[in-house]
Parts: sequence; structure tokens; C-alpha cells
Amino acid sequence: MTSNKNILHVFSQYQPHDNVTFYATRTALERLQKAINKLISSPKDFTEEVVRDLECADGEMYNLEVKMIPEKTLSENTHFPYTADPWGKRK
Repeated sequence: MTSNKNILHVFSQYQPHDNVTFYATRTALERLQKAINKLISSPKDFTEEVVRDLECADGEMYNLEVKMIPEKTLSENTHFPYTADPWGKRK
């Protein structure tokens, strides 16, 4: 395992009702918190922040996109895919 302080390893939902788990260093969580705080304080309805150069447990680097969407656009038909359904074909 790497000794990098920017480790944020995310286990996403494989299917509906599964948990999401974050394993992270304090530094990575502080960077995520900063991005979330920036989104919340934004006057825009839709905006995104990117936390760059995070690292997962195997040492691979990635960027984390954090997106805020307008609540008024959400409905029962809004679809967000699961890991078991990466292309959004499940309804």
C-alpha cells in the first residue's frame, strides 16, 4: 500500500440498498469537505468541483467529481446507475 496522504478509497453501491463506504485519510477527507463546502456556498443550481490526484488503496490515482444538481429537477424518474449497472440500463 502507498504512504500517500491523499487516500480516498470508495466502495460504491453494487446494487440498490447496498452501503457506500469511504476509507480515507484525514487529508483526503479535508479536501473532499472543502469541495463540498464550495459547492454548498455556490449561488449556482448546478455546479461541480473536482478533487484531483486522490489515491485508492492500490496506489492508482484518480480525480473525484463532486456534482451538485438542482433539487427541483429530481423526480421519481431520475436515474443514477449502480456499479452492477454501469450503463444505466436497469430501471
